[in-house]
Amino acid sequence: MRILRLVLLAVLACTSIGSAVAGDDRDCALKRAASLDMDIDPAGRIMVPIEVSGHHLRMLVDTGGFISALSPEVTASLGAHAKDIPRSSITMLNGDTITLYAEVNEVSIGNLHAERMQFLVLPPRHLPTGVDGILGRTFCACTTRSSISPRPSSTST
Repeated sequence: MRILRLVLLAVLACTSIGSAVAGDDRDCALKRAASLDMDIDPAGRIMVPIEVSGHHLRMLVDTGGFISALSPEVTASLGAHAKDIPRSSITMLNGDTITLYAEVNEVSIGNLHAERMQFLVLPPRHLPTGVDGILGRTFCACTTRSSISPRPSSTST
């Protein structure tokens, strides 16, 4: 009985401390980092439009993926030169191997803009029709770096 009483006192102490911390909102405020257009394709995939070097692309959001990548066709249409990944390759879950990457200029997603960014180049015919590439955590991580800045506002004359 004594042990039960001690456990109950410990639980009460923890819950009262937790509610006091949760109620302290002096330094807590939600702020919008970005606003992104997105849609869901007929297969249920989340798609996001981005702009790369003036080209509008439709990218698949890979919420569990680490890499951001482009199809080889899109890489070529952007005029980006695919280069070998130095001393390495990446084997995907289906056994396909990625050996190339490309650096592209002027990448914009929503109101975020990067002057330069690297994407892996996927094997041919890896993406479904209508999908230009994959946005993984590597792209999301760039939004916290200084290389990403708000998109320059256009001025009309």
